[in-house]
Amino acid sequence: GGVLTASLLGNRGFAGAILGRAQEGKTREQIQAELNQEVEDNMMTVSVLPSPRLSSSGVLTVGFENDRSNKFNQRFTLTQGDEVIYESQAIEPGERIDAVRVDDVREGEAVIEIQAVEPDGESDHGSPTAVQVSVVSETETSGAAETSGT
Repeated sequence: GGVLTASLLGNRGFAGAILGRAQEGKTREQIQAELNQEVEDNMMTVSVLPSPRLSSSGVLTVGFENDRSNKFNQRFTLTQGDEVIYESQAIEPGERIDAVRVDDVREGEAVIEIQAVEPDGESDHGSPTAVQVSVVSETETSGAAETSGT
């Protein structure tokens, strides 16, 4: 499988805020330019494996990358059902987390939620983006099944 990459808006409530700030006398083009700039400033590319691979030693290969074009640090949370399995530290644009050690993850559906983080490293920026993934055993993805020859 490949890498799941999507460009998403970090804050969906900004358009109304800009229109609310729009002053009389601005042309339609000026208002549109402000909207376009706000979209560009809040665009976020998300990159994770669609099928994270779980090894027998409890290492989960997630392939999480904060694209170098992003303007914010990102962190991610892995959940299965209602249980948070793992929460990463924030990483800067251009950095990646290939694999993490986890204790309670199992094969099956999971959600990786990616959150942009303000430069202070503490507060969230905008709304998180949830990506549905399917955790698989490393042996399922290692290629052809073993056969015993005579």
